[in-house]
Amino acid sequence: MFSLFLEEWIATSDDGDLRLIADILREADHRFVFTYRPFVERYLEKAKQVSPEVLKRAISSLFGSAIGGIRSGNLGDPMPRDLEMKKVCEEILGSLHRFSPAFELYGLGFDHSDKDDARYEAVTLEDVKRVAAKILAEDKFVISVVKPGK
Repeated sequence: MFSLFLEEWIATSDDGDLRLIADILREADHRFVFTYRPFVERYLEKAKQVSPEVLKRAISSLFGSAIGGIRSGNLGDPMPRDLEMKKVCEEILGSLHRFSPAFELYGLGFDHSDKDDARYEAVTLEDVKRVAAKILAEDKFVISVVKPGK
């Protein structure tokens, strides 16, 4: 199993290995941090032992994988996947020591849906018009004429 391979790898890994593992985990399925929680906790502990920079990269990669991918839901409502992530993160946070490096990762997951909602609600009509004008500027258009062959 892939997680077993990673377990063995982190046991003997150095700075470079942990950075490479972070790059791999950035592409993991969004459920990885929940499905393989014991591995995630050991990986973050190992990253913490190496350096603050390696830990930051590890957390960033795992968080990116957890929030990545396609979501579906109703416009104006929180995304069901985000609500589920918040619920699971809350349960996990209740069982973690506050100084565990995993506490930061699951804390980010807990706060994510609230921050996303606030960002969406902060977008104004003027913001949309400004971005649309930039993207749809006349100097960005290309006109081509296609005729059927003879």
